Amino acid sequence: MKRNHLREQDGLIRESIKIFAIIAIIAVALLDTFSVFGAHRTVIGDANNAASEALHTYVATQGNLAEAQASAVSFLRAHDDTMTKVWTQTPPTAQTPDFYVAAKRDVNTYVLKYCTHLPWVGHSVANLLVQTGTGNTAQ
Repeated sequence: MKRNHLREQDGLIRESIKIFAIIAIIAVALLDTFSVFGAHRTVIGDANNAASEALHTYVATQGNLAEAQASAVSFLRAHDDTMTKVWTQTPPTAQTPDFYVAAKRDVNTYVLKYCTHLPWVGHSVANLLVQTGTGNTAQ
């Protein structure tokens, strides 16, 4: 019996394409995971920095709360975040209040953004693509 070498090469090419496709799918899933995780870490850091910025502005303007909140908003806007809430609490032994800033950030992904259109997981994925975090100046 004579073996056909072309058929053996077709199998090799087909298997190589399958392996490449599996590796590509895993790589895209990892990139999306890193993107979500990175956005979560970034929004928490930005919220902490915005709270610090608000405290510094509060001290520099001698207690102007509106200016302090405006500086937190402008800091977050400059870092592609959106402020959802800002509040203060003054500890009994402190002269200046502690600032708390809640922020959110939209996550840019390759595949997960398209999964929001799926009926059974769309809402959960949409919530995953908006990361929130809270930062404060409390010691």
